[in-house]
Amino acid sequence: MSEFKLNNVVNLLTNIVKDPSRKDELYPAVEKLATMCLGPAEYGEHPSIGAKLESDTMDLPYLPNEILGEIASYLDPKALKNMRLVSRHFAGAASHTWVCSLASGRTLQPKLVKLARFLSLLVRFPALRVRVLDLTLMAEVLRVHEYGYNWAWEQLQDSEQVDFTEEDMDIIHKVNTAHAEVVRAADNSFIYTGAYRTMLCLIFKFCPNLASVRPRQNLLDGHANGWIDTAVFKELSFYKPGLPLNDIFYGEYQYDTVHERVTEYIDEFGDTITEPGAGPQYTFVEDLMTAILFTGRLDKIKIEELHF
Repeated sequence: MSEFKLNNVVNLLTNIVKDPSRKDELYPAVEKLATMCLGPAEYGEHPSIGAKLESDTMDLPYLPNEILGEIASYLDPKALKNMRLVSRHFAGAASHTWVCSLASGRTLQPKLVKLARFLSLLVRFPALRVRVLDLTLMAEVLRVHEYGYNWAWEQLQDSEQVDFTEEDMDIIHKVNTAHAEVVRAADNSFIYTGAYRTMLCLIFKFCPNLASVRPRQNLLDGHANGWIDTAVFKELSFYKPGLPLNDIFYGEYQYDTVHERVTEYIDEFGDTITEPGAGPQYTFVEDLMTAILFTGRLDKIKIEELHF
């Protein structure tokens, strides 16, 4: 799947969502997205819902779908996946549990490919849509602290009442360097162009029973985003479970909806700098509220509070 082509489709969806007069173009566009992520739609018998026994599985002991489905409900995700690969009969019998497992406990990150695949599943599997009752959203992105690494680590040092050893300083330098490199290489255009907001709008729209949205910070166990091995933090002399490292590496994003980039920021002295001609500023909160308003169910979707 070409991320470039995927971007083009998402940009098309963004333009459609912004223009209510183009609403008739919405479903063909999301189907195009689903085709890119999942392949062409299959009509008639589908491997995930068919109940026909193939010749190479005829020797398997026969069990009614109801019993196989009950067995599937007790399996963990990995075992459930393996069960569905046994035969079309097993896949069909376990389809209800499989769909439910896809819908429950979803945590969505502001990543193009991951959101596109989840939206594609909603498009292709109507049974999945109605079972999405709550979603967790990662509300922060990697960013360099506005006051710099030294200030952020000193704040941690003061709050935890600890002293850094030479070994700690070496680890901190290594982590800071890795973090700075990944932030420098990060492409946040998916967020800044409004494409992330569009994907949230469509995902929420395709989940008619969505009742709760839970914004979440990137906690220590959430550092596994590819930029660092979380085990390195445990080598710090003052490490303890729940050590508040989040604010050093992550923060709420903010962007200009007109210029589609950052035009307002805090300088090293703590002053807010706004570029001349800057447009309206959006953060995660505005993106989330826009998505909920798009569904027309503002009074039915509860947002759990998150303090940054």
